Amino acid sequence: MSTTLLNSLTQGTAARSLVSDNLTLSLNLTLKLFNDKNIFKFFMMMGYFPGGARDEDIDHLWKSMNKGKLSEWKIYCTYLENASIVIKKKVKFNKESIEVYQLVPMLKNIAEEIGVKHERQNLHKLVTKYYSEILEQILRENSVSDNSKDNEVLMNNLWFFETNVWD
Repeated sequence: MSTTLLNSLTQGTAARSLVSDNLTLSLNLTLKLFNDKNIFKFFMMMGYFPGGARDEDIDHLWKSMNKGKLSEWKIYCTYLENASIVIKKKVKFNKESIEVYQLVPMLKNIAEEIGVKHERQNLHKLVTKYYSEILEQILRENSVSDNSKDNEVLMNNLWFFETNVWD
């Protein structure tokens, strides 16, 4: 897996050429040190959320990816935070400030490219299914609820992902 990451960092588009050799080596060693395939899955998953992912978003996807093992994603997230690969930041959402996790921006494309093709395709399907579930909930709630507050909360939930969908 680390060879794939190194190749992704050192070949290809001009955006990747901005990544220095030191960063390439540092990232490769950081991921290699953890020596657990799940850290790569977490890193790849975060590439699908350039605008950030909330705890509940990661909970939902991680549970889907790992047959119900929910809590362990926080271990990988903390490790990548300590390595300055994932950042936690506060963003305005629904008139309040919430915490989201996101990859350091220059690493997003790399996260999307590492891994075996079928792993990336499965992850893409899970993320798409997650967005579809939010849309289905909006449709369901709009058809049975006259409560505009409920509808507003659901729409804001979807709008939160706008930066992820349009990136």
